[in-house]
Amino acid sequence: MKKYTHEQLIHYLKKLAKKLKRTPTIKDINDDKGLPHSSTYMNRYGTWNKALKKADLKLNVQLQYDPIELLDNIRQMNKELGRPPKAKELCGKDWTASYSTYKKYFGSWKKALYKAGIKKKTGYSSLKKFIRKKKS
Repeated sequence: MKKYTHEQLIHYLKKLAKKLKRTPTIKDINDDKGLPHSSTYMNRYGTWNKALKKADLKLNVQLQYDPIELLDNIRQMNKELGRPPKAKELCGKDWTASYSTYKKYFGSWKKALYKAGIKKKTGYSSLKKFIRKKKS
C-alpha cells in the first residue's frame, strides 16, 4: 500500500482539476488508474468534500440529503444485487451518496442497512459461533 504525503494528494487533485477544467468527482479520480483512489483521500481527510477544501477546490456535490431518499437508494441496490449491498459498492455510483454521507446520517453502514429494513446475511464466522454455542 503506497503512502502519499499531504502535498502529493493535493497536487494530484489540483492536476486533475486543471485537466478536467472543473472540480473532479469521486468517479473522476477513481477512473484515472494513475492517481490515488478516492478512499485514500477519504481516509486521510474524512470526506471527499474536506479533501476538495484542502485543495482549495469548489465543492461539486450535494451537501444535504433526504434520509428517506438515502434509504430508498440502499433498497434499490439491494434489489439490483439480490443481496445486501456493501458500503464499498457505493463508490462510483453517481445516483447515490457516498459512504461518508450514510455514516453521517445513520452512524454507520450497518445502521443504514437496518433502517432500510435490510438484514445483513450471517457470515460464516457468526454461524460457527452460533453452532459452538448450541453445542455447549
